[in-house]
Order: sequence, then C-alpha cells, then structure tokens
Amino acid sequence: MIIISTEHQYEPYFNGSYSIDDTSTGRKRPVLLVLYRDMVRNGFSETVARKPIAKFFDTDDKEIPPRQWTSEMKTLVKQEILNHPVERHHKLTVLAKVFFAIGGLVVMVGIAAIIYGVFVSGPKKKSNRAAFTELPAAGDRFYGSLFGQAYMSGGKLRAGWAIVESVNPQDSMIQLRLSEEIGDFTFVPKTMEHDTFEGPIFITKFSSDGRKNTFTGIEMDFVFESTVYNDDFGTYKLPATND
Repeated sequence: MIIISTEHQYEPYFNGSYSIDDTSTGRKRPVLLVLYRDMVRNGFSETVARKPIAKFFDTDDKEIPPRQWTSEMKTLVKQEILNHPVERHHKLTVLAKVFFAIGGLVVMVGIAAIIYGVFVSGPKKKSNRAAFTELPAAGDRFYGSLFGQAYMSGGKLRAGWAIVESVNPQDSMIQLRLSEEIGDFTFVPKTMEHDTFEGPIFITKFSSDGRKNTFTGIEMDFVFESTVYNDDFGTYKLPATND
C-alpha cells in the first residue's frame, strides 16, 4: 500500500522595504515584507497554492508575528498581493507519471483482453465446442471414462482412448474401438497411448449434451464418456483430419 504524505515548501518570490508608523514610538519603523509561494507537494503532484504566504521582518531579520501586525501592515499585505499575484502551476511527479503509465497500460491490457474474449476467444471456443460435440467421423479419437461391469471393478474410474471405426449418420450408431492401454483417469490424456488401437470393439449409440459426448453400448453393459475440462477441446478429441 502506497502512503502519500503532503508537505509545504515556501519559496520567496517578492520582497519590499517599507516605513510604517510605530504606534509605540510615534515614529516611522522600517520593515521588510516578503511574499512566499506555497508549494504543496505529495507523491503524485506539485501545486502552488492560490494564496501566497506573507511575512514581515524587522531590521534584525526577526520575523514580526501576525498578531503584532498593525492595520497599516495588513493593508500593505493585501495591496502587494494584488500587485504581485502568485504564479501558479500544477505538475505531476515522476512517481505519478509512472503510476498513470502503468495504470493506462493495465486498462489497455484489460480492454484488449475483453476484445479478445468477445471477438476471438469466445467465437473460437464456441466453434471448438461445436466441433467436439458434432457426430464423429471415422478416424476421430476421443479420451474418456469407461463405465460397465468389466471396467468398474472395485469402484475405480478407468479411462483411455477410443477410435471411431465407422459411423451411421442415420441413427448415430458408431463402432468404437478401445486402445489397448486402459488406466487411471488423468487430466493429461496424451500421456496415454493414443496411436495404437487393438482393444475390444463396441457397437454404440452416440449422444452429446454440448459438453460431454456419450457412447452407449447396444445390448451390452458399456458406456464411454468423453468430457472436456477447462474448455481444452484439443486435449480430449483428436480429429481424423489431424492424421
């Protein structure tokens, strides 16, 4: 957390010598009037205050406290402030410039991310999902979980790759063949064998709910489910066109 402190620096910009009435002696008294710019600084900016600071000094350079000012001195201050108004300015510090530059960069990155999500990532994700859940073609490979008495002994989830060997578009009947390697489920499917398919063949019915593809065995205790995680469609389906 950045802690910003404010400090004032008084910079003289006008001075003048005057002789004023000294009520204690009845004679004239020389004084020096100095006008100071009030420089207000913090971590982000430097600003000159609208109203200057006025100080009177005697011949010994000793400041005369405002409570000892006479009406003549007060009038003199007002007049000289009108004659010599303070030159004001406002500028940013290096820290502020760096801060706003980083802030601007963050905003630009955020806008770019939104634009990318709306016009690139979103449509691409939608296209990938559609390609994943459409009726497969012969040669498509899927990674998924296996359900059925032969694959669920001990209640442990088994998984592996399967390849589509044939498709009947009229009734979504698919001949599916498993890879010889069947093991524990993993979120890095390509570490398992996905090029050689010498496992059993199943005649299945294909269906999809937009996120999960299901191959249900016909007249047999077998279900193969391929579910995409984190929208990583390319990890769970390898289209035949990739060969």
